[in-house]
Amino acid sequence: DAFARAHERPLLTALRADGAVLVYRAFTCAVAGPGGRALTQLRFARVPVELEGGGGGAVDLSALPGSRLTRFERVGDRGGIRGVFVSGPQPLWLLARRSRVLALPVRGEAQRVVSFTAFHNVNCHAGFILGTAAGGVRICQIPGRMHYEAAWPVRKLALRCTPHHVQYLPDFKLYALSTSAPAKWVEPEVAEEDIHAATVVKTRRAKAMARGGVEEQFAVKLLVPGSLETAWSRTMDPGEHVQAVKNVQVRNLRTGALHSMLAVGTAMPGGEDTPCRGRVILFEISWQMVDGETRWVGRVACVRDAKMACSALSGLEGHLVVAIGTKLIVHAWDGAELIPVAFFDTPVHTVTINVVKNFVCIGDVQKGAYFFRWKDDPRTGEKNLIQLAKDFESMDVLSTEFLVDGSTLSLLAADTAGNAYVFAYDPKSSESWKGQKLLTKASFHVGSPVHRMVRFKLKTPTGAGNDGRAAPTPAEIKANANRHAVFFGTLDGSLGILVPMESSTHAKLEVLQRWLNYNTAQNAGLNGRSYRAPKTTEGRAMRSPAPHNLLDGEMLQGFESLAWTKQAEAADAAGMTREEALTYLHTLSAKTAFM
Repeated sequence: DAFARAHERPLLTALRADGAVLVYRAFTCAVAGPGGRALTQLRFARVPVELEGGGGGAVDLSALPGSRLTRFERVGDRGGIRGVFVSGPQPLWLLARRSRVLALPVRGEAQRVVSFTAFHNVNCHAGFILGTAAGGVRICQIPGRMHYEAAWPVRKLALRCTPHHVQYLPDFKLYALSTSAPAKWVEPEVAEEDIHAATVVKTRRAKAMARGGVEEQFAVKLLVPGSLETAWSRTMDPGEHVQAVKNVQVRNLRTGALHSMLAVGTAMPGGEDTPCRGRVILFEISWQMVDGETRWVGRVACVRDAKMACSALSGLEGHLVVAIGTKLIVHAWDGAELIPVAFFDTPVHTVTINVVKNFVCIGDVQKGAYFFRWKDDPRTGEKNLIQLAKDFESMDVLSTEFLVDGSTLSLLAADTAGNAYVFAYDPKSSESWKGQKLLTKASFHVGSPVHRMVRFKLKTPTGAGNDGRAAPTPAEIKANANRHAVFFGTLDGSLGILVPMESSTHAKLEVLQRWLNYNTAQNAGLNGRSYRAPKTTEGRAMRSPAPHNLLDGEMLQGFESLAWTKQAEAADAAGMTREEALTYLHTLSAKTAFM
């Protein structure tokens, strides 16, 4: 452990026959002996370990005889890490850090490791060697300057500025980052007849002087994955704030070619007495020769001024849809300019825009979620943005996203009170008012306001291979062929995943969760199910009661830390065996293991 004396609090690690990894902490306990004498006994307390997609019934038991536990020390820079490496069908790092155990699965090509040893010489400082099941040997090193105090390994980068948005560009394998940093106030030149610009400058000057003669200067940067070096940067105009950054696919009307571009929406706030202007900027990214070397370069392909702030944007079948003030405007690009082709009047202020094919979901800061369909008829040239349904109850939306489960498309929205709601569009239902109303299908209290959501495709089950899992049935492959989960981040820095599942699996896990809620110790003795019920802030109206049928992954994870007899009892109450319950939990965890 991380103490001055390495064996002050030893840990005992064991690999059970069913593939479960157990960790116990040793401690001494004084007990009364014969004749009233005090005796000291050595006892062990189980340490909870969260295994991501590993262990339990999800492991091929025939492959376990080759598994082994290898203790290591001083692997990595800055004194290195220490712990136990679990070799086998699902290799695992068990790190002892700050009186707790971190379980980190091995990613990449070495999915099945049969042997491990620490390795150190002049060419591989504080490294290690892996022997794979395919007969290969890999000499590896841990990346430098990593932190292992969190659930995931973290490497911190000193930007010396404040990051606001991050967007991955898959076509260029780059990260787009919007940042702001304090800059010295410079008096701009303003024409005397431009009353609007003079008022904006006056407001900016007063704000800058109140901060000591500095104002926030925004910029857009491109970072290289891995090294996180700045490949290119562009400084915004003074007083211009970046509101949205998105990678979009825009079609050129003249050539018909589809271009992958970086779209940036900005705002120029000037106080409550002056209208807030904005801009939409399209950057074209290319690999060019500059000063005798090749590097990534961004070029401004198009700039369109707006009379109001550009708060959100996204790509829509070769078009660009932008939320400008109280309007949702769809633009086409002719290679030089953005041309408005359709619009829709939104209620107050649009904070998010999400697109799946020709379906659009937006979130309003006060009026909830709206669902649209984009109609583009090439024969008649008709382009329309049609509202299909909306949420008739008020909700302070912070983020929205689509939830895809095969042929079922649901809408996910989160509010400022930390609640998440799942909506469905069902025009055949009598409760939907002929399809005009979005139906609330589920609700869940996350605990903190969800600020960002990212949708990603779940891993499709494959045949039996190096991971030791059994081959999936054709029905399982078909059910998971088009299933997406939503990865979200909250304002307090926590991360989570919302994932769809089969109704049969959901029913069994729901019974298991109910048993865990009433038969295991909860935090502070409170009711875990009541905590996940939707909450409201003071002064806000309560929404209509919504079904509370989303499973709590944190509570279900407690099943693995139970004693073997308790696990069997809980699984029997849910109508399944202990091995089946572990298989459900680990299979679900493996699908969402995207890192």
